Amino acid sequence: MADTSGKKITMVLPTQGPLYSKPNLKAPVLCKPKILPLKSAALLQQEELAKQAQRGVAPPQTAHQQ
Repeated sequence: MADTSGKKITMVLPTQGPLYSKPNLKAPVLCKPKILPLKSAALLQQEELAKQAQRGVAPPQTAHQQ
């Protein structure tokens, strides 16, 4: 490696043509958004029970309710 402590480097920007630069490595990397369900499983179950109650159908019994 050359010793450049006594030399000053001047920056030259092109007046025509493309300007190339290094990517910002400290910038956060963004990922694709996660697709979330619009309704949770508990809400779907609650709506199903409400529909069954309106129709007059008894809700299915689970093991801990017997």
